[in-house]
Amino acid sequence: MYHYNNLTDNEINWENITFPANNNTITQFEEQNNISVNVYEEFIGFEDDNGNKSIILNRRTQLPNPKLHVDLLRVSNHYVIIKDYDKLMSSQTNKHKEKCYHCRYCQHGFSKENLLKQHYEKKDALE
Repeated sequence: MYHYNNLTDNEINWENITFPANNNTITQFEEQNNISVNVYEEFIGFEDDNGNKSIILNRRTQLPNPKLHVDLLRVSNHYVIIKDYDKLMSSQTNKHKEKCYHCRYCQHGFSKENLLKQHYEKKDALE
């Protein structure tokens, strides 16, 4: 999370950003700062066999090639930073306990980091 710590309020444009933030406010924040933001939340009413709730994508960024990307989890209208996105997603998609690397746009999991990089290169070529 070193890149989050390097940001200061002097580097972020908070003009016209209102709180509590909603999806429109987050879109405005992205455009003003060239920082992409995905928002996830618990899927209420669905639990796995162990009682774990599923995490679903609530808002996907539309910002291409940002200088920084942030993943947030919305809990009761509050936002928290997801420190380890791959670990969170692997807890739902990977029963083998091996590390997976997940695309932040389509949530597809890959067994190797270079496969994820190839996936991003193909995605960029399509845009």
